[in-house]
Amino acid sequence: MEEELRSICADIGLPEAPPPDWYRIGTDSTPLADLLKAESWRPPLAIPEEVTEANFARLVFLEVFPEEEDASLTDVLFLFQWWLMVVSSHAGERVGFLHTKEV
Repeated sequence: MEEELRSICADIGLPEAPPPDWYRIGTDSTPLADLLKAESWRPPLAIPEEVTEANFARLVFLEVFPEEEDASLTDVLFLFQWWLMVVSSHAGERVGFLHTKEV
């Protein structure tokens, strides 16, 4: 992941990625049907057909941020986000889909 972050920062003219400082974990109550639609800020997600309305439990996200000063100096507001779609199965809850968004 560090290599990919360095590459992204190089593409936007930063010599290196700001170091991670803090993170946030949370959940989102957006229904699956809405996640399947394109939004102005993102294309539609390529969610596997195994993730259905019947087994979709929730969306969990992990966001990693740089220090506030680094964010203001570099315009890098976050380092990456992971969106995990949790699904219910006969074996319990599992990750049905993982989406990564960098810088």
